[in-house]
Amino acid sequence: MNEVKRKSTGVPGLDKLLQGGVPENSAVLVIGFPGTGKTTLVRQVAYHTLTKGENVVFVTTTESPESIKAQMKARGFDISRYSERLTFIDAYSWRIGAKQGENVLSSVTRLDELLILIQEAFKKGERGVLVIDSLSDLLLHNEERSVYKFVQLVTAKAAENNYTSFFVLEEGIHSPQVITTLEYLTNGTIEMKLEEEKRMLRIKRMTDTVHPLAWIPFTLSKGVDVEVGAFFQ
Repeated sequence: MNEVKRKSTGVPGLDKLLQGGVPENSAVLVIGFPGTGKTTLVRQVAYHTLTKGENVVFVTTTESPESIKAQMKARGFDISRYSERLTFIDAYSWRIGAKQGENVLSSVTRLDELLILIQEAFKKGERGVLVIDSLSDLLLHNEERSVYKFVQLVTAKAAENNYTSFFVLEEGIHSPQVITTLEYLTNGTIEMKLEEEKRMLRIKRMTDTVHPLAWIPFTLSKGVDVEVGAFFQ
């Protein structure tokens, strides 16, 4: 049996729980209510990937690329030096009437256009990470079946180009059937929650990986810091 190649998340504790990281070329859902740390996690993954000399394609539906860059810099994730390996696809500015430009989506309803922009951003023969933050916006503005088809196509194209995919999904606004379908279409799920002023995450599922199912505390300072000491004593 061939050893599974893994993509480090840049979160040491999480990587340890995942036997070194998520399987390369897989697709992972990151699910939780607002404020639980989902966006920080995927931005941390993106930053870590860039520091390793790999590429990042980042689709943003919730904020402008400029806002994300500023927020990441404030947290210590300065991505300005990695611009040649980072491609933002702006699926946010259409809602404020911004003119379409390079890598700016004309409307979040144009999933065909989004797929083309993502494919064009993949650098052939090089590894990387695809981040979509957030898949929930695509579901809110499109028919569910269209989004399912998009997820199937984009994950296949990403894997074909040696990219590992991370999809952010907001909890509480989608039916259990929608979440179950997306889990069927992807390879893993990381859940995050805030309970009694304590942030926690768990690996609900991850293909080709032996991992605990328990909820594990984490903190948000510079980034996500998972407290895994109790599991490896």
